[in-house]
Amino acid sequence: MRTLIVTTALLVGACSAQAGAASAALDANQVRGGWETTVDGVPHIFELRIVGQRISGAYCTFCDDANTLAFVDGRLNSADLSFTITHVRDDGSTLYQDQVRARLQGAHLLVSGHSGAPGGRDFTWTMRRDPSGPLPPGPPAPVLHYMQPGPWESITPGKLVGVWLSGDGAGKQYFIIRRDGNMLRGLVCGPCDNPYSMAAMEDFYIQDDTVQWNICHEDHGRGPLPYEHHIVAHIADHELRLDATQPNIHRIVSMTFLGPLSLAATARPAAAAPASTASADVNPGLESSK
Repeated sequence: MRTLIVTTALLVGACSAQAGAASAALDANQVRGGWETTVDGVPHIFELRIVGQRISGAYCTFCDDANTLAFVDGRLNSADLSFTITHVRDDGSTLYQDQVRARLQGAHLLVSGHSGAPGGRDFTWTMRRDPSGPLPPGPPAPVLHYMQPGPWESITPGKLVGVWLSGDGAGKQYFIIRRDGNMLRGLVCGPCDNPYSMAAMEDFYIQDDTVQWNICHEDHGRGPLPYEHHIVAHIADHELRLDATQPNIHRIVSMTFLGPLSLAATARPAAAAPASTASADVNPGLESSK
């Protein structure tokens, strides 16, 4: 009987230890959203989208320079994150990839990786949330009648790629859209130095004169997080007119962006974009397969 009691106690203790280990598994809410650090005067920013165990999103340095935008794909593991950063050419082909692992330590994300750039090296970063926090929401946008400048145009990926702008000052909104293979992906920011004011743009789908995609809010927005703004947009004479539906609070916002500026036009003088290769064809029908 004594042996049975001891064995039972050991089993209970083992189960308790397993339950404790399971409860300590990394939670998506701990790591989703924006992280930043600065190394030798250069910022490094992640905007991480997490759906189930899948990680996607964006990476950039000076994020208002569209040439620095790269894309994140990976997996949320029980104790860490593993992902690839894909740096792309203007035609969407892969320039090089960085291999990254990251783990949470207190309030910081400890990142270690290897750069796939020519002569690339190992790197380690200690990343944080932006200490300035989210910007307070501004006043509601005035409701104005939209005067369409012309008929809606048939949309192709080539008409979308680049940088679309709306507003002015520190809160100016940047929609940066790039090719990644046969898909379109992007980042919205404004201001573009605070990860809380950024969101990845994914799930693009083009049909005739309409393009749809999702803006993925992970750690900041109006209402319960995470959520997606579902975008339905049209183009007329360099205007991108969109309706953004926020399903978690049943809110629709309409906005107009001007563009697109070329990616090269946003380059900082010290980081001019490399010459782009010939544009590759993108099958719009494949852009919904995310």
